[in-house]
Amino acid sequence: MKAQIAATAALLTLSACMSGAPVTQAPVTARAKHASINDRILGFSEPVLRSYVGKGSKRKEVVGARCTLDSAEFTMPPLTTPVTLRLPELKGKPTPLRISCQSASGEGDAVIQPQIQGTVVAGASPVGIVAAIATSAIVASRDKWGWGNNGAALDVTLE
Repeated sequence: MKAQIAATAALLTLSACMSGAPVTQAPVTARAKHASINDRILGFSEPVLRSYVGKGSKRKEVVGARCTLDSAEFTMPPLTTPVTLRLPELKGKPTPLRISCQSASGEGDAVIQPQIQGTVVAGASPVGIVAAIATSAIVASRDKWGWGNNGAALDVTLE
């Protein structure tokens, strides 16, 4: 019974994190700047780019911010938030992904650091630390890097 309550609480917490304006456009795919990069692509992930104004309880999503995304390896055409990004997962660590957005509400930038895909983020509890160590040992042998997992939010705060 306790396991069911914990699982239900976790699902409710996760669903609260995934709320936001609906994405109404097709995913936008990153384009390689050089043909040689295509040999490193192992797959794709589809995080969602969202823009916000305010902080804390006053934070509100901005629909329609115009954004550009760029890294040393890839570029994307200008796009409008919220949008699903189709980002490559690469063999070998790529450079950070730079995002710049503007709207009538303000402008903002974000830098997304690449991470090994499939890593688990855990809390600072003893169980979380053990899980993080075990996960790190498993993924250390992998060489699949990306900028976000499927459905994860990449946020830009506009000021």
